[in-house]
Amino acid sequence: MHAAGTRASDKATGVAAASPLIAKHKLVLLGDQSVGKTSIITRFMYDTFDQQYQPTIGIDFFSKTVHLEDDREVRLHLWDTAGQERFHSLIPSYIRNSAATVVVYDIGSRPTFFRAFKWIDEVRAESGDMWSSCS
Repeated sequence: MHAAGTRASDKATGVAAASPLIAKHKLVLLGDQSVGKTSIITRFMYDTFDQQYQPTIGIDFFSKTVHLEDDREVRLHLWDTAGQERFHSLIPSYIRNSAATVVVYDIGSRPTFFRAFKWIDEVRAESGDMWSSCS
């Protein structure tokens, strides 16, 4: 799999124009502050890990084209959400029309695990009948 990516910081809505032949999918990462959402995206986008913590303010947007083994291309629009409570009211609008939502918690922090269920409830409330889960 080969991938090329771009980053568009501070964009809360809209996506860059892409070839109409490329399937586009919106993926949203949710979870408490400091659980590793940005680290997961950074690793996926750039194959790096940043030791320095910088909280996401509002939302950050990344786009990556992935070339699949059967020669198809998929453009992933990754939405990195802020985990701070003050941004919580924005989450339903971010979840809307997403192909997938990933709820992240810190394996070393039991409270973030239990609060993950709150995030899952938020996704269920916004997604309605479109909800499904993976374990």
